[in-house]
Amino acid sequence: GPAPECFGLGPHKRSVLFIMTSNCAEEFYDKIGYNKMLENYKNTLSIISKIHSLSSSFLKKELENQGLAELVSSHGNILFQLSVNEKLSMGEIASRIHRDKSTTTVLVKKLETEGYVERTKNQDDNRSFFLQLTEKGRQYTKATSEISGKLVSKAYENFSEEEKKAASRH
Repeated sequence: GPAPECFGLGPHKRSVLFIMTSNCAEEFYDKIGYNKMLENYKNTLSIISKIHSLSSSFLKKELENQGLAELVSSHGNILFQLSVNEKLSMGEIASRIHRDKSTTTVLVKKLETEGYVERTKNQDDNRSFFLQLTEKGRQYTKATSEISGKLVSKAYENFSEEEKKAASRH
């Protein structure tokens, strides 16, 4: 265990304060597993970052190959939300993509200009409107669904069937 001179206890109000000298910190962190935990944390973040980067590159390349490179992931998320829900208000979209309404408005305007979405009047409230996919928007979401399938296949290409099943449970 650690040398007794590394650690000491001292009173602090009504609690006990753990006092550790800086030259003993490394030994203490090893004892409680902090260094290993920190290393695992950093490795996990590194792996997640690498997966994100490789996935983004793959998706960008596939979108370019299909002539769909003018949109960013936030646009794709809006189109996905509209593909799952026939029509949504601007507020509903903002909430679902976790962006504020002003950012969502800018994103939606580009989608409208490019012909991916269109506005329809809210029959219950003439002051508001809904957004829905156009045919071009439906084609985009179909293409991105196929690309997503390719990405999943690529991610699991060296996995056994058993490993794929285990991974899908988490």
